[in-house]
Amino acid sequence: MLKRTKLLISLALVITAPHSFAKSTTPSEYTGMLSGAKYQLCFTPSQTAMQCIEMLTNAIAKAKDNIIVQAYSFTSAPIVKALIDAHERGFKIIALVDKSNITSKYSVAGTLTNAKIPVYVDYKPAIAHNKVMIIDGKEVVTGSFNFTKSAQVRNTENLLIIDDAKLASQYKANFNSRMAESQGLPEYCESSGKCKSWWDEVKSSSASVYEKTKQESTEAWRKVKDWWSSN
Repeated sequence: MLKRTKLLISLALVITAPHSFAKSTTPSEYTGMLSGAKYQLCFTPSQTAMQCIEMLTNAIAKAKDNIIVQAYSFTSAPIVKALIDAHERGFKIIALVDKSNITSKYSVAGTLTNAKIPVYVDYKPAIAHNKVMIIDGKEVVTGSFNFTKSAQVRNTENLLIIDDAKLASQYKANFNSRMAESQGLPEYCESSGKCKSWWDEVKSSSASVYEKTKQESTEAWRKVKDWWSSN
């Protein structure tokens, strides 16, 4: 009886005690307040006149200096066009994609590389499932919205753009950690042997085309990676 009473008292203490044992394991640098941060929000099916892809391409068009991209599925022609346009205006663009883009028939990885936008492959995890852009080091694009036509016209998705430099720096830190585990597109293609379409076409071209493409791509990656490492 005494043992049962002690057990009941112990259970009561556990139930009624403050939850000090449930300490957060979230690092303090990943918590904070977003007081006063401007944001734009979009859902699909669209509940407003503006489509989510339009909201995203408008944000890209308003960029002033640089755009970092992390993408799982990336097939949207309007989004890739907006990025290439920004690149041609002299902005620094870098893309880190899931390895599924390398074998996808409709992936824009080859298109970006042909435009001399450096593409890296986050190949180590089972899925690199991020759908993120960091614009000018202060705007974060995030949400469930893949950079695809299907995300706009077939799925139920959300897209959020937040203007907050501290939050952007946290996303940049995560991007940096993933870049450290990734390979440039040709490096991944050469080492994995899993590439199709664009890289196969380059390799089957004349030796001069192959070497020129590889040299130009390597130079573009080096310049952008130097910029990325110093910021």
